[in-house]
Amino acid sequence: MRKRLEEIYCQRIRDAGSQGTWEPPTRVWPGSTGEFRRGVFYRTGYLDKRQYGYKIVPGGQSTELIETAAISSADARAKGAAGDPLGFVLSGKGSLSYQVTGGDEVLMLTQPGRWYEIEDVAALLRMLQATIEDWPIGWAIVCQVYQTSGAVIGVSSRSTSEFSVELGAGGVLSIGALARAGGKLRRGVAHASRRAFSLSPSAEAAPVGTSDATASTGYTPLFNKGYRIRRDLWPIFGRPELVTFEGDRPSLRIASSDPTELLYDPERASITLEEIKSLSVEQLFEETTPALISDEAAIGTDADLYDEDMAADLTPEVLLARGVNRLTSVSVPADYAEVLLELRKTRDS
Repeated sequence: MRKRLEEIYCQRIRDAGSQGTWEPPTRVWPGSTGEFRRGVFYRTGYLDKRQYGYKIVPGGQSTELIETAAISSADARAKGAAGDPLGFVLSGKGSLSYQVTGGDEVLMLTQPGRWYEIEDVAALLRMLQATIEDWPIGWAIVCQVYQTSGAVIGVSSRSTSEFSVELGAGGVLSIGALARAGGKLRRGVAHASRRAFSLSPSAEAAPVGTSDATASTGYTPLFNKGYRIRRDLWPIFGRPELVTFEGDRPSLRIASSDPTELLYDPERASITLEEIKSLSVEQLFEETTPALISDEAAIGTDADLYDEDMAADLTPEVLLARGVNRLTSVSVPADYAEVLLELRKTRDS
């Protein structure tokens, strides 16, 4: 199963030791909730601070620089400005260039920013545990976020030979790409890069450093310290799960149930709420580290979920029997969704 661009990008960011939002302008904040699918975080909402009583506090200041394996500084100026390359460009001292020798590589340069985090994560997780029947199984909560007023990000294609960072019109940061075509370097040719993002400060943006998610509009391209219910507990919570044709639980969610079926279900669960609430925080929750999410994404990407030999086994009836009512991204025949809909109508009538 071929990886999509967003999966590749998030993997590269995890390789550098963090988690990345897709697309990079997408906003998250400590208290954001969401779900990892094939290694990409999809935001679903935000925990109400008044209800859960958590506090967001400032952490360390830093300038985040990510150059993945096949990207390197192309000139002495870039090496000399290594501590704050965008500050060098914004000061008007010149542009910077970075050599690229491979596709699907990521360059991220940020202006100085700050990490923000939930002050007492354990206390918040205990509050979630107290109302665990209302917490969707599989959802993660983000507890640490990096905020910056500006950044440039490039994702290379196979023909990309160089990224350049300079001041554009009006003194706005700009990232460009050079591609090798016909043995010559050309700017602006098709597929010079897969994607490029210039996250420039907005005149309407509140100053970076505000710990209130509703008050600040700085960029948040990186996050860390997410937590969710331990994945090995999902089946005993009663979450509908498909199995492989060898009888094993699949590594990848190939179908989605109705949202209400993501909650604890006492009829399907093999553990009581009292037992869940008696567990320690460490027994109930796990941190969604870059390594953990990368392992899950790698297994899911390699999974062979459907071929002609399996067609007789993976039927709409089998899916429905396992609690799957709605298909999203599933490697099964396209008409399964319509068949499932009819079967569900018949079942519910």
